[in-house]
Amino acid sequence: VNFIRRHSIPFVNKLKSTAIKRAFEYSRQHFIVITDDKDYDTVVKQMRPVAEQYSPQFVFVTVESSNAQVVEMFGVTEFPTAVLVNLSPKIVKYPMEGEITSENLRKHVEAYTSGELTAVLKTAAEPDQEAGKPHIIVGSTYADTVKNNDNVFVKFYAPWCGHCKKLVPIWDELAEKLKDENVVIAKYDATANENEDVNIKGFPTLKYYKNGNAIDYSGGRDLDSLLKFVAEHATLSVGHTEL
Repeated sequence: VNFIRRHSIPFVNKLKSTAIKRAFEYSRQHFIVITDDKDYDTVVKQMRPVAEQYSPQFVFVTVESSNAQVVEMFGVTEFPTAVLVNLSPKIVKYPMEGEITSENLRKHVEAYTSGELTAVLKTAAEPDQEAGKPHIIVGSTYADTVKNNDNVFVKFYAPWCGHCKKLVPIWDELAEKLKDENVVIAKYDATANENEDVNIKGFPTLKYYKNGNAIDYSGGRDLDSLLKFVAEHATLSVGHTEL
């Protein structure tokens, strides 16, 4: 089976190629090089011997630097750039330092397989917080926020998501109403931040953390439903517990 897989796709795949879907089914471990057109041939020449050695355990992929979505996802500012990615169960990235050479690519794969690499997680800068507004969680503050507070209600969102935008004024009002309670109403931009404990598959996703333990929220997105849910899980003042 591995022999068939090894020879049924190119050793170095283009992201836009017709074979890429089949390649992704073979392995969730990808070695991606994002490159300009002028460096493409040189990059492929360096990638190929390593791909021949490690395919199909790893899928080797080139991505055009004009692909804004991928460039933003990986936070790339220089080209060419190589990133080893594990897509299962979520995207975990291991950027490679140095030039794109066969030797460096091979060493990076070997370091990954031996467990020597540390994943690089994206995080926005920690912002100033506003009283009465949702508490902004970033990648670097996520763990401390959910573990150091008894009650945290988090909205995981994407700025481009229409349903998320519709929820903004409701979430803001929820934060205002509960600003004096022992509940942190928070929001987390899942496109600008990453954390090993966060695996969001749709937007918006609402999770309530009770003493650090996550409870998925699947109720209505109106203010009354959200307030009642919080009242069921937190000790609120008399005015709010009567909801």
